[in-house]
Amino acid sequence: DPFNIITNYFGFDNVYLDYTHTKETFGLYDECKCNYWLSLCEDTQIGEACDYASEYCCGDQGFTFNDDGSQDFYFVNSPQCYCDFSKYVENEFGHKMSSKAIIDDYEYSNPCGQTNWRSSTDEIKKSLEAIYYATNGQYWTNNDGWMDETVDHCKWYGISCDDEGHVTGIDLRDNNLVGQFPVYTRNKWVEFHYPESWWIATKYGLANLYNLKTLDLADNKLTGTIDYRPLYNLHSLTHFDVSGNQLSGELDALVTSSLKHADFSNNTFTSLLSFKKYKQSYQTLRFCDVSNNIIQKDATELFENIPPNIEQFLASNSEIYGSLPELLNNLPHCSPRFLSFRHRALKPLIFAQRDILLFLEGRKLKHRTSEVSSNHFVPTDRKVDSPCLQCNCNAIHTT
Repeated sequence: DPFNIITNYFGFDNVYLDYTHTKETFGLYDECKCNYWLSLCEDTQIGEACDYASEYCCGDQGFTFNDDGSQDFYFVNSPQCYCDFSKYVENEFGHKMSSKAIIDDYEYSNPCGQTNWRSSTDEIKKSLEAIYYATNGQYWTNNDGWMDETVDHCKWYGISCDDEGHVTGIDLRDNNLVGQFPVYTRNKWVEFHYPESWWIATKYGLANLYNLKTLDLADNKLTGTIDYRPLYNLHSLTHFDVSGNQLSGELDALVTSSLKHADFSNNTFTSLLSFKKYKQSYQTLRFCDVSNNIIQKDATELFENIPPNIEQFLASNSEIYGSLPELLNNLPHCSPRFLSFRHRALKPLIFAQRDILLFLEGRKLKHRTSEVSSNHFVPTDRKVDSPCLQCNCNAIHTT
């Protein structure tokens, strides 16, 4: 009986459960430890450091005992994260990952073997229903078709599907969604039998719509924090827009593994997680807007690992401070031409010959360069348009 818990005890700085036929961790994810071990992994290329990094960055895992005495690993929180991490360290450092949390140095046989889920029609409908109930669907501006058993779920307002009935798009922009961000919904039976971190057993919500490609929940009244790790398993999701809500806490711009467009603007996020190279979306991200939040972050730390293929990064009206790293001038697709600020005592200090990448409004950001030219003067209150920037610039000066 897998629910017959034999013992609970502490190990590897976290609790793990020991069942009759399985063992699994919970509470393994730790952002601080993730950053520490990931830095060691990338700086030293020591395989053991990468093993620890994968577990603290990707979260809980477990393994089962088979009748023949063999053991199979499964990844509880984010199989896609483990898959991306294993590919990254093998390609970059030639290391094959192994477990540290449960069985020391037990090599993962197939880290990418759990990433291609498909939900049944019943599971898809229940996941949509969970979103409806979690965000007060009865009071939406438009809920045509929702919860009507006679209407195919693909014809519910805001829902797009492929030919097999899998949800590929959700567009509920400006539709009076109110409540917590609907990553998933738990029930009492699940809460009793499973650790809170085991999202797979929660069954229903956004995290179970595995074929989702676009998500637009902008301009609603969603509140609270976002649990990003389950969402990272949505490996087809390329467009993620939650702008104009009341979301708070940490912001992860690499929220899914294939992300190209991310808009978190006009919320109350207070921190921005560092860009991690092992994530597949580190290579795919093209557009990111974190403007109009209260993010406090040192610019050097923020941009030292900025995704290399980024084309637009917008961060106006934030609390980003410090100095910009020189590496911004080396981005292949769209390098900085200048930065300007809505503060009359500050000057645009970055000039180059390529298109504008960034627009940052703030009082503490600075950068030194010798490439200053009056040819780049922008008149006060003029709207600036370019492939990489759209902004309103007030009181811009040049030397």
